[in-house]
Amino acid sequence: MKDKELLERFNLTEQYVDAVAESVEDENMSDDIQGALIWSPQRLSNDELTTISVRMPTSLAQKLSRDATKYGLTRSEYIRRKLAHSA
Repeated sequence: MKDKELLERFNLTEQYVDAVAESVEDENMSDDIQGALIWSPQRLSNDELTTISVRMPTSLAQKLSRDATKYGLTRSEYIRRKLAHSA
């Protein structure tokens, strides 16, 4: 379906759609969303998990935690993905 057909179907004008798009894209419009939006993909595998302990420098553990947070993952899930990627 073409743009013009969609606009007609929903009784909209190009000017209205452009105005709404502009207000949303400027990120100043209140959208009543509270907090950060975090997308967290599913686990890599449905296999049963087992616990292992690894000793590492505190600074490395802190970096892994920060990096995991950026992606909305737990530190454990982030480390599993890093290990799976390098395997």
